[in-house]
Amino acid sequence: MISPLLANCYLHILDRIWQRRHLKGKLSAHLVRYADDFVVLCRKEVEEPLKVVRHVLARLDLSLNEAKTHIVDATQASFNFLGFTIQMSRGAKTGKPYPSVRPADKSLKKIKARLTELTGRNLTPSFE
Repeated sequence: MISPLLANCYLHILDRIWQRRHLKGKLSAHLVRYADDFVVLCRKEVEEPLKVVRHVLARLDLSLNEAKTHIVDATQASFNFLGFTIQMSRGAKTGKPYPSVRPADKSLKKIKARLTELTGRNLTPSFE
């Protein structure tokens, strides 16, 4: 396991390869990355993009964390990324698909706990 900062430097190379080889268009797969986390959004098949990611990472002497690696059909199920839950939905009026993005349950719990901590009754002045 390497530090997130070092992983970010290495994954920059994955970004560049994805961009320079036009893999978004060739594989119908969009790479979204933030620091040392990334997700690959695929329109069609997932095997080839996954194979490319594994190959590039292997060349960098890195490997995917298989415990965190999942293949999800976002039209059928949601997935969490960077504190948000993402799933494809259909517009009520148009019926067109769009990505539905909302705070993840875990993130909401943290926010609610922090608000409770900041606004607790023990912080209210008593006038007796």
